[in-house]
Amino acid sequence: MASALYTSSTLSIFCYCGTLISEKYYMQTLMV
Repeated sequence: MASALYTSSTLSIFCYCGTLISEKYYMQTLMV
């Protein structure tokens, strides 16, 4: 149970970071 919770929280953090990075990359592409 605890491992499943840990996995889901890790996935949500990973998705959040991925969103921030892709957003920053997208903005950079718009500027160029």
